[in-house]
Amino acid sequence: MFTKPNRREPHRLIRIREVLRKVGVSQSTWYALVKEGYAPSPVKVTAHAVAWYEPDIDDLIDARLQGREWQRLGDVAKEIVIKVSDA
Repeated sequence: MFTKPNRREPHRLIRIREVLRKVGVSQSTWYALVKEGYAPSPVKVTAHAVAWYEPDIDDLIDARLQGREWQRLGDVAKEIVIKVSDA
């Protein structure tokens, strides 16, 4: 089982430029990953601006470093419920 590195998780929203800098993909690739569910969805900051919750981006990077795909929390929770109900 994977344990997150012990780091202080900032509670901040980051804009697309910083997301792309951290993840290292192009903007079009990033939005395709978001659309396909392989990356976190943005949150609306204003009527014309979106941002991402930085710990979600860090979780995505951690997953990739471990050679696995990032999963939405709801997907992970669903898998746990299925495993428990099958036991």
